[in-house]
Amino acid sequence: MNSRRYFNRVALLLLAGLVAGLSRPAPALGAAFGIHPTRQEFTLKPGAFKRYRFRVQSSEQRMPIEVKYYVADVKVAADGSVDIVPPGTTSWSAAPWIKLARKRVRLRPQAHAFLLYEIRVPQGAQGGRYACIVSETVLPSSASSRGVVRVNMRVPYLVFITVRGTEVCQAEVVSLTCSTNRTKEPVRCSVIIKNTGNVLIRPRGDLELAGATEAGRGRINPRKFALLPGVSRRFTVDLSSDVKEPGEYRLDPVMILAEAASSQ
Repeated sequence: MNSRRYFNRVALLLLAGLVAGLSRPAPALGAAFGIHPTRQEFTLKPGAFKRYRFRVQSSEQRMPIEVKYYVADVKVAADGSVDIVPPGTTSWSAAPWIKLARKRVRLRPQAHAFLLYEIRVPQGAQGGRYACIVSETVLPSSASSRGVVRVNMRVPYLVFITVRGTEVCQAEVVSLTCSTNRTKEPVRCSVIIKNTGNVLIRPRGDLELAGATEAGRGRINPRKFALLPGVSRRFTVDLSSDVKEPGEYRLDPVMILAEAASSQ
């Protein structure tokens, strides 16, 4: 075999091996666990004191895990998911009211532990306050990071507090628009609802399209997305009826209710 041809072949083999190595997924280093329940809602008087707990369960089969706890604020994203933000950054923060019994726990494989926490409602407090207790895995510092994807898992436990006797539960329609429809498809409408009260709500209701010959109706917020105090949200509503004939139609919001979050 020609020495130059042999060198080229070796170089190609080495290159193919390098590409294969780059395309192979890196091993992940992390830990798995769950919490139960995932949220708790309270109705408490001004000045009240409450102790409660939730369970953290390891799902690891072989290795022990370490979990740390901390309190944070929450926001609701456009898709209804919960965003974790630093404590004290929202006007509805309950973070200063929550005290944790401990900040870390080490769990054996398949073991569980309870996190105890306290809530103290200040005198003169009003409306609703909201926060979360975050459980987050602590990866071992001795683990080598070369060629390993390090994954920290964090799970929020939501804490919703309503101060009894001070609730203002209300909402208003900020805007209401519909797209022009010249086909047989349902009329698509957009309604923006603002929480003008001081507690978390899940607004619900219907939009009704009434005309001389036909009427249509669509449900507002069927997935029961939550609105925090002072927050507005746009809901898309498809009316069940088709507008087939030109003419005048009336669009009315029907039974817009500011349904408060359930309490325990």
